[in-house]
Amino acid sequence: MANKIQVRRGTKAQLAALGGLSVAEPGYCTDSKDLYIGNVSGGDTLFLAAENVPYNKNQQALINGGVDIWQRGTSVLPGGDGSNAYGYGPDRWWSQIYAGSVTGNTSSWVRQDFAAGQTVVPGNPKHFARFNILTLSALQTQSLIRFHQAIEDVRNFAGQKVTFTIWMKANAARSVGVVAIQNFGSGGSAEVNTAANVPTVNLTTSWQKVTVSINVPSISGKTVGVGSYLAVSLIIYKAGNTIVSAPSGAVGSWATGYVDIAQAQVNVGEVALPFQARSLADELALCQRYYEKSYYLEDAPGTATENGSLYGVSEDGTVGGPHFGYTSFKTRKRVTPTVTAYGKGGGVGMVSDGTADRTISSGVACIGDEAGIRHNYTLNGSTTNRRFFHFAADAEL
Repeated sequence: MANKIQVRRGTKAQLAALGGLSVAEPGYCTDSKDLYIGNVSGGDTLFLAAENVPYNKNQQALINGGVDIWQRGTSVLPGGDGSNAYGYGPDRWWSQIYAGSVTGNTSSWVRQDFAAGQTVVPGNPKHFARFNILTLSALQTQSLIRFHQAIEDVRNFAGQKVTFTIWMKANAARSVGVVAIQNFGSGGSAEVNTAANVPTVNLTTSWQKVTVSINVPSISGKTVGVGSYLAVSLIIYKAGNTIVSAPSGAVGSWATGYVDIAQAQVNVGEVALPFQARSLADELALCQRYYEKSYYLEDAPGTATENGSLYGVSEDGTVGGPHFGYTSFKTRKRVTPTVTAYGKGGGVGMVSDGTADRTISSGVACIGDEAGIRHNYTLNGSTTNRRFFHFAADAEL
């Protein structure tokens, strides 16, 4: 007959009231789901339940996996041109629609709200992201629709197995490919694409949890350049292997519509861990390594508002005098960012004097480095000595 192992069970308070565990005796907390093992030192060794493990890269490598941070705005049209429409929606999430040299492709990212108390997607998430495929050109041999988040530094998880989980649905049935992209950066080795163990998943109009594992190849013998990254990319459509070689062949459908995502996570190992939520403050700070703005969180860059703007006066106090200064970022940037100035009226590349947005007559309003931005400029047509402006600093991969 097999030996039985007795486990002391109870809430954390109940177990504490019973006193310490005997050596090697297990105790299970029914409220926290943590496990304790008695040891010879007289204390008990704690083994945290997966959902109670503090944040670490091995459990959640994605930033803004819950798509709660939208610094660029809650309805965003990615940039590029009509043949290669690409850019960011929710922070850290990049998308692309590509059709060679043929124009006519547009997309958008829009923040959506979960109904309070819904139970289909667990954990009471507040938001999900909708990627809209608005218009498409005629199908080309290189046509591609995809989105992903780049995890900084291709060394991450090289030679390891990772598990990718995400909740998804679509406006209609779609087949979506899942591929790991190892991009070795500027001056680095050629990109490596590796299909997931389940290379394609079938979406419906209902939420479903997608879980796949990927054996990330070793980078032995590779050259790692500047700006390298690992990404688990969702392939909405690809015509062939020209740009993305995995999964092999054509994947998905070249069709307008939308795809919704929520609670995305990448963790080490072949077992999907519970979604690792962070506080809004922690998530925002992580996002700001790559993108930061002066505006309030809900205000998109270019919004006409004084809220959050930087303020100063001319150096000599005169109407036409120069303005010098330095503003530190909340979070040091990945690299020297591209910085765009906005007047409080929304004018791009402008500074307000309190009465109107003015153009720069000499100097630059925002000169960025990794730690902050320098101001050294004079204005055209200023009628006061006051200076108001916003900034957006982009250091994305």
